[in-house]
Amino acid sequence: MNQQKGIFRKIVAGSNAVGALWTCVLMLLITADVLSRLVLHKPMVGTPEIVANSLVAIAFLHFTYVLQEDRHVRATVLYDKLPLKGRCVLDLICDLIGVALFIAILFPSVKLLISAIEIGEFEGEGALRVPTSPVRAIVVYGSILMLIEYVIKFVGSCKALMGKQTKSSDAAESN
Repeated sequence: MNQQKGIFRKIVAGSNAVGALWTCVLMLLITADVLSRLVLHKPMVGTPEIVANSLVAIAFLHFTYVLQEDRHVRATVLYDKLPLKGRCVLDLICDLIGVALFIAILFPSVKLLISAIEIGEFEGEGALRVPTSPVRAIVVYGSILMLIEYVIKFVGSCKALMGKQTKSSDAAESN
């Protein structure tokens, strides 16, 4: 099981790295577009379409890594005052909400991906039309990773609630 977790962590870290690299490329594209507007008085064709699609893809490539590392923004004022069992119950509830949310995202996204592939869906007009299927595929991929991570977290929270594992030993085990 630990070997499978290790492989999953590598997949998630790889997705995060792709998202970070994509962010850098996007930054260069936006900078080039701004310079093109200033110097040549002409925008680069398709930059808005590429940026709009990229932001969604980048977010879904990063989500699981951020969750895995417990780096999501959270207000801990109440959480820190709860006893261990109370934190475990709250974590269980949050994990279940996460599973429900990403199931709610996943199933319609699969249908939209299939439709985008079948009809050859594109975004944009004129000189540059950006296919939507790669971004839709990344949304499906990212949702699947999030579901897996939320299930892993749910199991860890259940173990912590039953006293078989503390939250700190769960974090150490996953590293």
